[in-house]
Amino acid sequence: MIVNSLILFFFGICIGSFLNVVILRYDPDKTALVGKHLGGRSKCRSCGKTLRWFELIPIFSFFVQKGRCRTCHRKISWQYPIVEILSGIILVAAYLKWGLTLKALLIALFALSLLVLSFIDFYFQVIPDELNLFIGLLGVLYVLLGWQTKAFGLTEGSFIGYYASVLGLRQNIFLNHLAAALFGGLLFMGLIFLTRGRGMGMGDMKLGAAAGLFIGWPDIVLALMLSFILGGFFGGISLFLRRKKMKDMLPFGPFMAAGILLIVFLGFNICNGYFRFFNLA
Repeated sequence: MIVNSLILFFFGICIGSFLNVVILRYDPDKTALVGKHLGGRSKCRSCGKTLRWFELIPIFSFFVQKGRCRTCHRKISWQYPIVEILSGIILVAAYLKWGLTLKALLIALFALSLLVLSFIDFYFQVIPDELNLFIGLLGVLYVLLGWQTKAFGLTEGSFIGYYASVLGLRQNIFLNHLAAALFGGLLFMGLIFLTRGRGMGMGDMKLGAAAGLFIGWPDIVLALMLSFILGGFFGGISLFLRRKKMKDMLPFGPFMAAGILLIVFLGFNICNGYFRFFNLA
């Protein structure tokens, strides 16, 4: 298990290195998420010098160079090691929880997509349609896998375990995930209508639907609840520290991703802890 975890972590940080390229070369006005713009040698974003192979070793190069370019000595973004480390953690966490299975692979791809989406939304305040479509496709595959393996019922098929039976819709996996997709999409559609597009965007609505299709009902309800709690908490801190004003836009994609991933990896523990805290379990 330790050897497999180390191998997967190494593989994950290499994937993270590629994901950094996708994030940093994304241009919402000129390019698609992936394409020819991903080709070409990596260069320093400050001085434009083409980087050597030993300057591109995931995590290692950043810390050996003390977070600075070897040529111009300007600071390198902490995004590089953060995305690489998180990518490695995602692969290891999926393996430790679900083993070397197709389910673990789909969940890892789902989590990596949310990671990329979070950084792009943070930088550009946009969630690429390609990512929402990819997450939706992963959702379809995940539902088909659950249907084929019969891994669905009152006490299984949900990331929150038997607590999912409280809110019903456990008779049919297709209806369950379709209802979750509709809930996620319609919730944000309503928020867009009420705020006249100033509170949420179409990308948030599409992500809500795509994520709902993947994680199902009632997981999407709890995931979005956590997302709003996290968004409100960090938004309040930003206002308190005067880093944001009430009129400033706060990208919601990263908070949605955080809430969803908390449910995916820790959903049962969160629900169990909540019910035990209030002596309901």
